[in-house]
Amino acid sequence: MTFEFFQLQGIIINFMRNHILAKGYSGIYLDGVDTYYFYEEQGRQTAAQEMIQYIGQLRQAAQAVQPGTLVFPQNGVELYQYANYRPLVDGFGIEDTWTDGDSKQDEYNTNDVLKYMRMAKKDGKTILSVDYPKKSANVCSYYQKCFAEGWSCAVNDRDLTGIIRSC
Repeated sequence: MTFEFFQLQGIIINFMRNHILAKGYSGIYLDGVDTYYFYEEQGRQTAAQEMIQYIGQLRQAAQAVQPGTLVFPQNGVELYQYANYRPLVDGFGIEDTWTDGDSKQDEYNTNDVLKYMRMAKKDGKTILSVDYPKKSANVCSYYQKCFAEGWSCAVNDRDLTGIIRSC
């Protein structure tokens, strides 16, 4: 990773401190955690641990401003296999676990997500799940599976217009 990348991390941490937590928010939701894949594909074998280290820095900076701040990464669930990652997060935001729109999600992806999120749930982490099916049968199937896992579940539209589908 380049100097600019590390410089950007500092900018993000300062923004979080000075503009997000200063307004009283009780948690941070980290989108893009799975961007470390790109660096792994480029041959950087330490990319996963570098992402974990960065999330640790975010958590430490957040806790310094507001003790008790919750940290929720979105996706990147396979980082949960690393013991040093587990205490850094309070839960997960995940999407597309069972469906990709109205198509069935790839079974490997679903099984991978379930494996790590079951571990996290067992460790007392909160799981926030959203899938984006439109067909009623798929919506109902999602809710049935999601609630059976004990997660917080929602079906929304991809454009996030506020349309929440129920069964």
